[in-house]
Amino acid sequence: MGIKRKVLLKRYNWIVFVAVTLITPTIVNAKDVKATTLEIKVARLLDGGDCAQAWKELWRPARQRDQKTLNDIVFAVIPYRALVPPAYFPLTENALQSHLISHMIALKLYNWRDPEVSAEFDKYGLSLDSNPQEIFANAETHSDYQRVDSCLKTRKDKETCVRLAIELKVIPPFDSYVAMMDHAPRDAFCLPLPGPKKIHISPDP
Repeated sequence: MGIKRKVLLKRYNWIVFVAVTLITPTIVNAKDVKATTLEIKVARLLDGGDCAQAWKELWRPARQRDQKTLNDIVFAVIPYRALVPPAYFPLTENALQSHLISHMIALKLYNWRDPEVSAEFDKYGLSLDSNPQEIFANAETHSDYQRVDSCLKTRKDKETCVRLAIELKVIPPFDSYVAMMDHAPRDAFCLPLPGPKKIHISPDP
């Protein structure tokens, strides 16, 4: 294996590690919880490799701010298949980390009313310790994330923290996020296994 290939695999493995460890996924025993029709459909699509359609199925209720679907995307679907939400530009390894983490943070903040999400915010905030410094554009951006992180850890009123995140442009308003996802020209996809075979790993770079 050439040096370049080894470097790509190492960086890819780090991206997947970040995708899984950024959040504290809920382990659900399939025998204890009956899967919904949507969950069964999405699981089949993911297992069949049709990640773009799996996202579209999830996005229909998620764009209506359905709490369970938002929760499922962040705590189950993204870790399960390293599902990457739609994008506007080709995603190189460097851009992928920021793209994936930013979407997971946004989806959790929009779903702040969910008790599980709120409890995680109390304990971990935005899980900034798990994020590589490369995702922050500059020191000011890092400082803005830290302000939101501190708010989430110290305030029971999470809505105030979400408003702060929007004010600091850590996330856009939910309506703007929906519009962005609705019109993103590049479909969602799952990270390839065992690793990327080219610098651009999003479809049709």
